[in-house]
Amino acid sequence: MVWCDTGTFFGVVAAVTAAQQIIFFIIAAYFKFDKVTDFAGGTNFVLVSLLTFLWAQSFFLRQILVTVASVLWGARLSAYLLMRILKTGKDERFDDRDRGFSLQFAAFWFFQAIWVFLVSSPIVNLNASCVLDPPMEARDWVGLAIWLVGFGLEAISDQQKFDFRNDPDNKGKFCNVGLWSWSRHPNYFGEMILWWGLFITCSSVFTSAMYWS
Repeated sequence: MVWCDTGTFFGVVAAVTAAQQIIFFIIAAYFKFDKVTDFAGGTNFVLVSLLTFLWAQSFFLRQILVTVASVLWGARLSAYLLMRILKTGKDERFDDRDRGFSLQFAAFWFFQAIWVFLVSSPIVNLNASCVLDPPMEARDWVGLAIWLVGFGLEAISDQQKFDFRNDPDNKGKFCNVGLWSWSRHPNYFGEMILWWGLFITCSSVFTSAMYWS
């Protein structure tokens, strides 16, 4: 087991996240396409989770479960969004922006880096706590159960919308099938609650100063 310092962990994560987003921005801006925008975000979570987990070398059960959950989410979402953009050809969010080396395009990557850093911070705190391993309790399992529900909601709603959009009869129509008949954005709702679930599980090792994340 290595010496673990939370501040050092966060510093390295910030540097790695910034580097990944800058590299992908340069690639996307040079070729003036948006096929790697969401892929860069999802895979950044995978990188942060694995980096902090392997760096700490403590391999506690809570760390293993949370890291696996984060990697599964990031890998699924990244693969789905890459497949979708390759099929559709472009991301409509950038239709009114210059996809080259512009401030508008760079702003997306800047805020994506901030998003990755902030949302992944509970996992960084957990994996940096390499000498603190309280027994798994009800709170941990409740958090993981919430993650599982959110993961399922996001995955199912993504697939439902993908299938709906790929039906020529639905061109120009708003998706209102399955989970989309209950909520306007069930995929975002699933993503929000799955991260709250991981926060709950990670919080088992938090000190009072860590709750800012």
